[in-house]
Amino acid sequence: MSARSQEAIFVRRVLIVLAFGVGVLALWRLRTVELLLFGAILAGVFFDALAQVLVRRLRLPRGWALAAAAAGSTLIAVGAIAFFGIRFEAQVAELIAGLPPAWARLRQNLGATPLGGLALRTIDQLQATPGGQILSHVRTYAVSAGVAVMGTILVTVAGLYLAAQPKTYRGGLLHLLAADERPSVARFLSDAGAMLRRWLLAQATAMTVIGLATGISFWLLGVPAPAALGVLAGIGEFIPMVGVIIASAPALVLAATHGWPTAGWTLAVLVVIHQLDGNLLQPLLQKGMVSIPPVLSLFAIVGFGAFFGVLGVLFAAPLTIVCITAARTWRAEL
Repeated sequence: MSARSQEAIFVRRVLIVLAFGVGVLALWRLRTVELLLFGAILAGVFFDALAQVLVRRLRLPRGWALAAAAAGSTLIAVGAIAFFGIRFEAQVAELIAGLPPAWARLRQNLGATPLGGLALRTIDQLQATPGGQILSHVRTYAVSAGVAVMGTILVTVAGLYLAAQPKTYRGGLLHLLAADERPSVARFLSDAGAMLRRWLLAQATAMTVIGLATGISFWLLGVPAPAALGVLAGIGEFIPMVGVIIASAPALVLAATHGWPTAGWTLAVLVVIHQLDGNLLQPLLQKGMVSIPPVLSLFAIVGFGAFFGVLGVLFAAPLTIVCITAARTWRAEL
């Protein structure tokens, strides 16, 4: 082999390594866009699932069924905002305004006990760390609400386009691959789509049930802002394990301002609701679906959260389902 040929091979290998490095860097820098694309895929799967239900039940053409699913979802969202908007906005404002004094009163009550004082000192040490000053940055985090709204609109619109022409985008993706790789990737896409469709419908049902049960229970107990807390509980249902803690903490803090009996009943209601959710509702809704072990769920939340940030925590469960489906497809190919 001549020296010129060896130099050409070396240059080609260097270019391949550089291209791989640039690709990895681009994937890292565009990770937020990748999560938004995944969210759009989830929205498309959800709209497609609703359209399939309408096709089966009402015998509508698929195009009309998809339009009805999109219009129905929009009308439900707009109707809910119009019907509960003023009251809900007032309750959100009450929730935001009531948390600081409720937390101050809770600190005062906890400080009267040795164990509570130890817990408060631990919390203060965590807040003193560079990344731990959560309470003092609540207003700063609220600035990102507009970005979240725009992201939601983008994901919804892109999801509708994906649901309207799934074969076009699926075929385009497959044509980017080698011919011998297309059957296995097509099988993975079908399996992942089916699992995500069933998971989304189950989650939508669970979020509605948990949100209503929590809101009504808090209203009966006299906890402030029951509607806002109910919506927060429903949203928290989307995030496994961590969502329950995030949604329960404000309710317990506000309930403590009405005395320890109310706080105790609030805690009991939360425990009963989530026990029924974990032992009755979720097994019924997710029968035959991919079972995600709790330890895997926990590490998936930590791993995807470390890589993608808040969006990674939000999408940890569906991303884990996709990874499990990919592993099963790969194992079947061996």
